[in-house]
Amino acid sequence: LMANDDTRTRFRSIIAGVETKDWAAKMVHREPGKPILPEINARNLHARIFDGVSAGNSGPDSDLLRRIDEEKSVLDNVYQELQRALQKVGADDRHKIEAHMDSIREIESRLVVPDTDDMNMGSCSIPDMQQENGDAETAYRKKGENMMNIIANAFACDQTRIATLQWSNGVSKHKFPSKGVTKEHHNITHNDVSQNKGNRIKVSQWYAERMVYFIEALKAIPEGNGSVFDNTTILWTSEHAGGGGHGRTDIPFTFMGSMGGKIQTGRYFNYNNHRANADGFLTVAHAMGFDDVQTFGEPHLSEGVLPGLLR
Repeated sequence: LMANDDTRTRFRSIIAGVETKDWAAKMVHREPGKPILPEINARNLHARIFDGVSAGNSGPDSDLLRRIDEEKSVLDNVYQELQRALQKVGADDRHKIEAHMDSIREIESRLVVPDTDDMNMGSCSIPDMQQENGDAETAYRKKGENMMNIIANAFACDQTRIATLQWSNGVSKHKFPSKGVTKEHHNITHNDVSQNKGNRIKVSQWYAERMVYFIEALKAIPEGNGSVFDNTTILWTSEHAGGGGHGRTDIPFTFMGSMGGKIQTGRYFNYNNHRANADGFLTVAHAMGFDDVQTFGEPHLSEGVLPGLLR
């Protein structure tokens, strides 16, 4: 899709986090060993996504067009110097510099204002940002709601078609007083496992309520004969299975939304720990039309599309 001018979006993807620390945020990788850290500041993400995009068909902001024209490309301005430097360093350093240049070029490409004449802007709106204040739990929730509103409207404005959202990180210290959970999430996951089962369920309920918020946001945006949610699928999962250790089998994966009818919903499958999470992502890729993709991640862990999920 990104290689075709007719289907290209301004952003390849949105990678967002809610109070996600750098050292534990390696959920998305550009390639093996090269993680892409999520944006955790909702206001920065909002500005990046919606600067230059106007609701309806009024077109991009003229001041933004002027600034982009004036600033041009940082890489283009130092291209000759970088080429000379690349000739003087070793292969490993050259690879690191080139990877860094690719990252900068990717960011610069996002500054290109989209042609709104070629976009379906009928349901496009720029979301308001709420103040992320209150106690720790309330602020955490509001930060997530801001991120989810940005992602929902980025879909509606056709700015991207793929997004990831990570809540917190490994060794999460969050507490959930509204659910009666006054111990840190990480502690109730690993300590006194059997006694803390009820607390872990309450924490899962808290996050499930946040998922409901996102689904309702998608359902509220008309698209085609339905809503943005009808044309989307959400893959919801956690870091590991069970309590105590960091189990890598029997992790529940929940798919929500039919992606325009391509995914069968209202079904439950038990693959008896014989299928890796890679096959879940591979199944989504096939639902999006990428039938030529045969593996995801480490090839030896991928057996193919999950049976029974696609129409």
